[in-house]
Amino acid sequence: MSVHRYEAFRNQGALRLYTNGSSMTGTFFDGQRYMKLLGHLPVLLARNPERVLTICFGTGMTFGATALHPEVEQSQCAELSATVLEAAPLFAEANGDVLTRPNARVRIGDGRQVLLASAQRFDVITAEPPPPRQAGTYQLYSREFYALARERLAEDGIVAQWLPLHDQSELEVRMSVRSFVDVFPNAQLWLPHAAEGILIGSPSPIVLDTARFAERWATPAVAESLASIGFTSPATLLKTFVMDGEALARYAAGAPAITDDRPLTDFWLDLPPFMKSADIGALLAYQKPITALGLADVNARPVEELREGHRAYLEGVIHNVRERVFEAHVAAPDDRFYAETLSIAPWQRANLEAALAARPDDVKLHLDLARVELNAHDFDAAVATLRKVTAGAPQLAIGWFNLGWTLEQADRLDEAREAYGQAIELDGRMRLQIEPRLAVLEAAKRLVDPAADAAVLAAAATTFGGGGRLDLALAALRRATDEDPGDGVARTALVKLLVDTGRHDEAELVLEGAAAPPSAALVLEGARNDLALGRFEKALAALPADSSAPEACWVRAQALRELGRGGDAKAALECAAKSRAPGEVEALAAALSHVP
Repeated sequence: MSVHRYEAFRNQGALRLYTNGSSMTGTFFDGQRYMKLLGHLPVLLARNPERVLTICFGTGMTFGATALHPEVEQSQCAELSATVLEAAPLFAEANGDVLTRPNARVRIGDGRQVLLASAQRFDVITAEPPPPRQAGTYQLYSREFYALARERLAEDGIVAQWLPLHDQSELEVRMSVRSFVDVFPNAQLWLPHAAEGILIGSPSPIVLDTARFAERWATPAVAESLASIGFTSPATLLKTFVMDGEALARYAAGAPAITDDRPLTDFWLDLPPFMKSADIGALLAYQKPITALGLADVNARPVEELREGHRAYLEGVIHNVRERVFEAHVAAPDDRFYAETLSIAPWQRANLEAALAARPDDVKLHLDLARVELNAHDFDAAVATLRKVTAGAPQLAIGWFNLGWTLEQADRLDEAREAYGQAIELDGRMRLQIEPRLAVLEAAKRLVDPAADAAVLAAAATTFGGGGRLDLALAALRRATDEDPGDGVARTALVKLLVDTGRHDEAELVLEGAAAPPSAALVLEGARNDLALGRFEKALAALPADSSAPEACWVRAQALRELGRGGDAKAALECAAKSRAPGEVEALAAALSHVP
């Protein structure tokens, strides 16, 4: 076991815990977000959370969160490794010094065996075991484990389980969900972090008592802990709810359960590769309205508005579109997590400025500062910082390139062109990287030309997309569609880009404005949008049954998979293989091999 400290400004001072050479947990800001919530959320939801069991200590943040609640009279933690507990003092600041709290007690032993040997019933059981592919860990993700947890829960108790959306395939995520909802049909999924989910279950229907929720939140230590991970009010937490048990069961339908006698995650070489960020979109397709939590419409409306911002963050991560994360930050500036994700939080900026004060000649730190300023849309400050870099280190090509990129973002196109030219002059190898940028600068002239027609704007959009300027591509296609509503090519390109960047509501409006009959290409993009919104039957119905176009076959294969029609999906996949990357096809084929 070892503990490592981060020195980079984005997570400076954070600690990471390694066991047997593998990273297990740490106090980095995005890790704290879900680990503390794994303790808080089930306690906030439970009717009478007097007795709590946390399985796995790690950094102690989940365990510590449970013990902060005054309603919790006994907070126990089962930890297999005594060595991990030896490191606990290093994490005392992050876990609220939980080992000194009078209501907290740790038992050394395997979490499942502790649960099995206990004669006690718990009001809350929360588990954050190692990732499912760690050898033997399936015993804390299997259907039998959840059945045991159900036996040890009070009838109105709450169980919480970490659901990692990384380091395993999408099929394994569905398997984990299937194992959980088989035992806890009264279930929920919360997604506070794009790659870290929390499953909530109970033997009884889960009732959100908003008054009780708010009352527990009012405890100063609880409120302070929740604010430290971006949740400043109950509504800011409720926005992370994704779906209920009915939707989870549909999502997991067809996936095999993880069981003690068929521990499939222990034999992962036969499973698909790790899921990508884009695969998280399959989860969001099942998102339920906030009223599924039992909120009345009058209380649900403000939460739904916050959910729109959180969805922008999730879509930004899924589609690797940083601007969507910035949209979430603008919509909810009090949620520090969005700012931290962009590396623009005040404490991150302070870390960087302290490092600069100590090492004022460190060029890399100045480049980092410019990036932070750019992420915060403070273009003038970023340009000024990079001007200092190029003045102090005029032979540094990357400094000129970064200056060109920042000037481009600030729409100072002539200055950007000069900076890019200087970078090429210093390092000819950068030409391949810069040529698409110069093409973007040329195309940007057409975007501001009032005489540019729809065809010219659509061509500019293609250049913008190739140069990674999706914001400009959207602007060009929106204008092209407005100026010539009958241009089906521009409309189709606009819908495709809107779907690709997670702007599904706008895509819907653009589709509604299309002239009839729509082209086959536009129908396909509409089906892709339906797929992303969980309208699988509609997506399937929109596509001609006899279409052999590979992209249509791909959408059909995914829709059929979600509808549990594995055999038909496999047939569609054969056609789709002609247009998809081999890895995508192999991943879906491997997943379908487990679907009837």
